[in-house]
Amino acid sequence: MLNPAFPIFFLICSAFVLLTLVTFSVPFISSFYFLHSSVAGGIKYGIWGWCLDVDDSCSPKQFGYHEDPELVPILIKLHVLFPIAAGFALLASLNLIPVVCSRYRELYPFTLFAVLSFLAFVSSLAGFAVSIATWTIALDRFHRDGFQASFGPLIWMSLAATVILLLVALNAVCGMLWSASGGRRSSRIIYTY
Repeated sequence: MLNPAFPIFFLICSAFVLLTLVTFSVPFISSFYFLHSSVAGGIKYGIWGWCLDVDDSCSPKQFGYHEDPELVPILIKLHVLFPIAAGFALLASLNLIPVVCSRYRELYPFTLFAVLSFLAFVSSLAGFAVSIATWTIALDRFHRDGFQASFGPLIWMSLAATVILLLVALNAVCGMLWSASGGRRSSRIIYTY
């Protein structure tokens, strides 16, 4: 029989993988970028820098790099929310392992998992909002200067991670509140499984 905690464990692990890929974007992994522009024959922007399409040369790996006047430096630095969200998702998934592996999952307190999944969702949502602001401003500035620009896959991957974390956080918080109020459990029945 499938453990009822397994789907939530799968979802939180999926969100962790997506957020990790968002974190290690260009120039670490050149196919994962937030924005592609036609400047200098094509350039891809990520959290840690940029890479040129022409000769695959990349900027030094630096958090909070500058690319004036298109990118707002403070918004680039706020992308630190994605690694933070990935860290909270990792801690939440590690916290859920005993529940997935145990026969006595009813005895396990879900409060820590609910808090960690909620923090992962909030930091992922904030990171997604910052990325939308950052890359929409950059897109408009590139278009204003006469260059072509388009969003990359990381915008959609961060949106998917945020939606997944919303579902997990809602499930965890509602489950915690349900179990705190007693749920369906009768005080006269002793569960032995």
